[in-house]
Amino acid sequence: MTFKVLKKVIKLKSVDSTNKFIKKTPLPNGTVVIAETQTSGYGKQGATWYSGKGGLWASYLIRKKITAPYIYVIISSIAITDTMENFGLKADIKWPNDIYIKGKKIAGILIENDVFNKTLVTGIGININNEISPQVKTTATSMREILKKQVNAEKFFDALLVRLDYYLAHIKKIRPAMIRKWTSLQLDIKGKRVRIGKLKGKVAAISKTGIVTLELAKGKIKKISGEIFFI
Repeated sequence: MTFKVLKKVIKLKSVDSTNKFIKKTPLPNGTVVIAETQTSGYGKQGATWYSGKGGLWASYLIRKKITAPYIYVIISSIAITDTMENFGLKADIKWPNDIYIKGKKIAGILIENDVFNKTLVTGIGININNEISPQVKTTATSMREILKKQVNAEKFFDALLVRLDYYLAHIKKIRPAMIRKWTSLQLDIKGKRVRIGKLKGKVAAISKTGIVTLELAKGKIKKISGEIFFI
């Protein structure tokens, strides 16, 4: 298959962090870096991400000025959940950037956007066959743990890359559908204050098709779909 966006893949044995590697290395647009292990993997707000052998630790680079980077979180989230579904797993999304299965974290996404230098780095960490660290054993899981068998991590990465490249290449066309699907898969969006278009309110419910029931001022209720901004 010919890739339209993610045209270059760099495979490393070990690295401090695939996001850090991309940020400090002059690489072309669409580069993907994947490592067998990360020695200093991190998530949002610098939280430690345990990145042992057997997991999928990767980042991809987009070189352009991006003022709304959240769409890359959405696209990456859907690419992961769709790929997991093909491997027999039903995953949910925990706002803003985590993937959960059966109440435990299985994957995370980290966006680092440098508007001034027109570079966006999206890091993806997925627990596939790696051992879960004792520090997070009660809150995290892996594909191997849930499926009770070893998963072909290389096939999973290849399948994820195909989906991700397609979504990135058609980002404008599929954006509304991606947002609807992302919204419908949310675990914890209910009760949050959001803005959809010009309307502001609290999320009362979400349908499977991404329709949000919004509680407006003075108890008024409205059903609406569209891009969600958290306030």
